[in-house]
Amino acid sequence: MSHNKRLPRHFYTSKNFRAFYLKEAKHSIKIAVPKKIFRTAVLRNKIKRRLKEVLRTKRLIPDTGGFLFLVYESFLDLDHQEASIEIIKAVKSHNQQ
Repeated sequence: MSHNKRLPRHFYTSKNFRAFYLKEAKHSIKIAVPKKIFRTAVLRNKIKRRLKEVLRTKRLIPDTGGFLFLVYESFLDLDHQEASIEIIKAVKSHNQQ
């Protein structure tokens, strides 16, 4: 059974992650961390926790729809403060549209 759904056009992209806005999302935050790049579950979960924590503490979770973050390998090089700044910049760029 194949789903022929395509992702909407991304609203933010950088060398660390790409962000999409999903109008009809069941969950407000979705995070795609490729197993091929991040081999261990510990790393994948660490990245997800970091992203969710920034969105929760800065109150950036959308009321309607949801965000999908596709994380790249260079995201691990960011410390918490740098990651926080970039995530905030991404979400604010969506809110300005």
